Amino acid sequence: FFGEGASGAGVAHEAMNMASLWHLPLVFFCEANRYAELSPYETHVPLANVADRAPAYDMPGVTIDGGDALAVFETMTEAVARARAGQGPSLVEAKTYRWHGHYEGDPQVYKPEGETEAEKKGDPILRLEAALKESFGTAEAALQAIHAEEKSAIEAAVAFAEQAPDP
Repeated sequence: FFGEGASGAGVAHEAMNMASLWHLPLVFFCEANRYAELSPYETHVPLANVADRAPAYDMPGVTIDGGDALAVFETMTEAVARARAGQGPSLVEAKTYRWHGHYEGDPQVYKPEGETEAEKKGDPILRLEAALKESFGTAEAALQAIHAEEKSAIEAAVAFAEQAPDP
């Protein structure tokens, strides 16, 4: 897993090159969230899609909507099956959006005003819930039960961490 900013680093290219040479069972997953630290995508990636680099390493590359959980699931299922079948590495680029800054307290002055608020309207969780309702007939009560279960699991994890001795 890496971001589009890291896709230009030598180690990423070396890893993809060696994985292809050695026919390794790897899936390179690029979370392309439009920003590398404090720089917009177009200032550090010369291509429209990071996955367009895949043919240079003789591996398949695909660009997907990273906010579409079902598309991510389907694409990763295929890429993992390919790796497990001994067919070598793949590169999956999931286009998404980074709602928060690169570090705690990041004022995000490098983002256009209103961009984050507009992107939040396409919340991946809300999109998944809509797809579950529409395509699978999932009831609202079932979704609320899942939310409650996950909230309880998070609260239990926080309580465990707070009660644990210092490392």
